[in-house]
Amino acid sequence: MREWILPHLREMNQYHCSFYDSFPIDASSNEPIEHFRPKSRPEFADQAYTWSNLYYCCELCQSSKKESWDEQLLRPDDDAYSFSNFFIYDYTTGQISPNPKASVEDQNRAAVTINLYGLDTQSRRLRRKLVLKQWGDAKQPTEEDFAYRDYISLSRSS
Repeated sequence: MREWILPHLREMNQYHCSFYDSFPIDASSNEPIEHFRPKSRPEFADQAYTWSNLYYCCELCQSSKKESWDEQLLRPDDDAYSFSNFFIYDYTTGQISPNPKASVEDQNRAAVTINLYGLDTQSRRLRRKLVLKQWGDAKQPTEEDFAYRDYISLSRSS
């Protein structure tokens, strides 16, 4: 089943991690399929291989979240999801944080997502800054060819 699911998840995400937007996901990464609701938890066992529970995801996000769960976690494919509604970046540090203009509920959801997926570690901050520099140095850059597409896109409008 994995052989069928994985190519479709990759294509849907243009080979980017669904949560961290890293690109490309390292070929040595363990099973890059994230079970949003953990398959090991009895209350979610029936959703283990439900399409809406599966995401293409880097090993860093998976190893951070592990089998944790919180109902407030954001789904990046939700119709109401927009990155900039929930998150902001500090382009000098690479830090990601909840958008202070969002509702308190949405700020909490963003904080839970940042925490569970480990989206604001020091190494991830440094990586975002490096990719932004590479973007700036590239001749005719295309966002799809870089990690952190929202980071790059929002940096150009700030």
